[in-house]
Amino acid sequence: MGMGPLENAVVDAAAEAVAAKAAVGGVGVGGSYAVLQCGEDSEYVRKAYGGYFEVFRALLAEDGERWRVYRAVRGELPGEEEAAGIDGFVISGSCSDAHADDPWIVALVDLIRRQNAAGKRILGVCFGHQVLCRALGGKTGRSKKGWDIGVNCIHPTAAMARLFSPIKLPVHMPIIEFHQDEVHFFAVSFSRFALIKASEMVNDLT
Repeated sequence: MGMGPLENAVVDAAAEAVAAKAAVGGVGVGGSYAVLQCGEDSEYVRKAYGGYFEVFRALLAEDGERWRVYRAVRGELPGEEEAAGIDGFVISGSCSDAHADDPWIVALVDLIRRQNAAGKRILGVCFGHQVLCRALGGKTGRSKKGWDIGVNCIHPTAAMARLFSPIKLPVHMPIIEFHQDEVHFFAVSFSRFALIKASEMVNDLT
């Protein structure tokens, strides 16, 4: 489960990302990317940012890239020919459950499997990472603790520190969380990048 009442804390990061990219002055290398939107735009995000697609594009897009959106929650997904021309996919948050068998979720799982097999880049955010895990052999479901709402800290693992070695990562990072689902078991190919506590399974925040 993804998009919720704390969305303004997430989407405000888009403005900061735009300013940061302008300051760096980087130039993208091109490419074609698609957002698979798994929830409807809220009135707030639509008025403030033009919709979730614009939020993701502001956060992630580089100069020269082509971005488009498919409303996965409405059953809109790229066909085989379209998908072949897309370099990477971003799967958004959702108010739905990644472990559910709604027709659009089952179709999304199938698309993820095919695109992963084709070597495409896939980024999952909240619900998106849960359904990505499901598609690749992991297991998701309701959190055994119930709802998690508020500020929590995640702790980067050594694997994450190596991946982001040019950046000095803090030992813990406070984040805002709002979810009731989690990943129970990883897909075999997954790596653990962060923990809530060393003794706990990684959940919806990593």
